[in-house]
Amino acid sequence: MKVVFLGMNTSFSAVHFLALQTEHDVAAVFITKTPVSLKERLKKWIFRLTGYSSSGAFSLVKSCAVYNVPVYYQDSVNDAKSLADLKMLQPDIICMAGFSEKLSGKLLNIPRYGVINLHTSILPDYRGANPFFWMLRKDKVHAGCSVHRVDEQFDTGAILETISFDIYPGVNLHIYNTLASIEGAKLLLKVLRNFDSYPANESTKQGDGLNCRSPRKKDLVITPDLKLQQILWLYNAFSDVYLFSVEMSGQLKPVRKVSSGNFENSTSFKLSDGVIYLKVEK
Repeated sequence: MKVVFLGMNTSFSAVHFLALQTEHDVAAVFITKTPVSLKERLKKWIFRLTGYSSSGAFSLVKSCAVYNVPVYYQDSVNDAKSLADLKMLQPDIICMAGFSEKLSGKLLNIPRYGVINLHTSILPDYRGANPFFWMLRKDKVHAGCSVHRVDEQFDTGAILETISFDIYPGVNLHIYNTLASIEGAKLLLKVLRNFDSYPANESTKQGDGLNCRSPRKKDLVITPDLKLQQILWLYNAFSDVYLFSVEMSGQLKPVRKVSSGNFENSTSFKLSDGVIYLKVEK
């Protein structure tokens, strides 16, 4: 099939693109423009100054260049230019992995067989953003991926296939996404190989499931009702991304270190099933 791929310039999207191009004609890749942070600009300047050619990142853009697939950068995939470009490409299907923009009805009607997306949870549970964080926060880890049809909402279209995989307790977001990209790429290819077996106008609703969002300050508070292993996993998985806190003496204090065992300058904090040791800012 003639495929257009929507993704981000990350290793997660790159793995799915590489899988697709082994079996299909990937006509183009669309990436929504994102602002380059001062930190990223500084890194590029240092690499250029030292003669070091790469940051070590495994990018979608580099993979596209290697396999001679054109990349379209757009402010929005739903804008007039993107829609015109997609119509010109005449894809049989659009595949998404790691792409976070909602699609308009006009875009959804362009490809012959519609749009499908790879999502990193077993739908209908944990649709939307940051599913892995919410699995840990709810203490219900069901690692897996889903391929579903795309409609004008986030992750609500008919589910075509799912896959589950095992993970070790404590794995962080990077490891989870690495495993999900490998398993998800295989699942995406399976769906495309068997695409004719799925009803063309399937309208089965997914049913109820948790709609995820980016964590807020209140979601990052360590509270007594949480379990010991749950906090250890959450902190190990996300403390490089988010700042956790704990309420002490009526104030929220940032947490700088978490451990299951006592350590120097630590503060004990009682949980529903034990005690955790924290280093907090005074």
